[in-house]
Amino acid sequence: MSGNMIREARFPAGEFWFDRKRGLILGESGLFVSGRPIRPAFPVLTMIEVANPAENVVYQRGRDWDFANGGLVRLPGSAIPELGPAELYPAPDKARVFPAKDADAVTGGPDGKLLRFDNRDFFARRQISFSYRTPIGAIPGLPKLPKGVLPRFRAKLRQGGPVKITALGDSITQGFNATAFVGCPPYQPCYAELFAAFLKRRFCSPVELRNLAVEGTCIDDAIERRESWRDDDSDLYLIAYGMNDFVCRTPEKFVALAEELVGLVPSGEFLFVSAISANPEWSCIPPGKDAAFASTLRCWCRRNNFALADVNALWHQISDRRDYWGLTGNGVNHPNDFGHRLYASVLCHLFAD
Repeated sequence: MSGNMIREARFPAGEFWFDRKRGLILGESGLFVSGRPIRPAFPVLTMIEVANPAENVVYQRGRDWDFANGGLVRLPGSAIPELGPAELYPAPDKARVFPAKDADAVTGGPDGKLLRFDNRDFFARRQISFSYRTPIGAIPGLPKLPKGVLPRFRAKLRQGGPVKITALGDSITQGFNATAFVGCPPYQPCYAELFAAFLKRRFCSPVELRNLAVEGTCIDDAIERRESWRDDDSDLYLIAYGMNDFVCRTPEKFVALAEELVGLVPSGEFLFVSAISANPEWSCIPPGKDAAFASTLRCWCRRNNFALADVNALWHQISDRRDYWGLTGNGVNHPNDFGHRLYASVLCHLFAD
């Protein structure tokens, strides 16, 4: 195995989590829980490496892990972290419950339990990053932009820019639980920054990103804060709400507000982003809400010829085959570094041509 491949596996570059030409999955994340194996999202031909970028540790096959029956197995005496029920469902008498500033738990877990929650680096330092070869046909295809969508923004990119992107959204778009955001190795930027970096590299174009996302907000917050972001200079408005909207409104009301938002800048070009799912054990956001919102947003964008980065579709292609604890950044509703790369990959592939 080449040294270059090992470096790619350990520290995936930018938004890329796969190499289709070589059939590689780079830096998929997982967490060992209660002795259960970690089952990768795609068939494994060869496991290349298992590491923890946050701790700069590479784990050894035969000493720390093995691969058997379609899953990664943690061996006895392994240096790889493992969490059990006490860590994932903290005892009420010892927990610091959100919204406490240093919260390590939230309410709404199964059977009235608390759920592990951390907005810092708890999960990054305990999850592993593994890379492997998979059949090329197993890697999902990602969509391109339909013809006629975002014509001015695309033309400006082709001409070498410069371009200005204004991002509006919640804590995920703000960058929460990307390791650069929490100040933890390997310091990977959030998906919006990965997207901007890709455009700059792909089109040799100066790209200015104004990330005005605010944690805890819904789509109506952008409407109320219109004077803080609406201008004549933005070439693209990146709109990425949903996780908080799941709690307080229907999918139909969400797209009605999206339509109101678009109407605030009649000459603007908009790129919407569908949201991922939350922890299925968290009662605050029942399973299925994200899919209903994504389906309604998908139809609305298609009907109105709006651009859509359908992150929800890719997220489910992976998360439906995986344990949620291996994909989360905070335990309940934020992606980890791998999740931010999933977001970025959908956005970047819209412009790959």
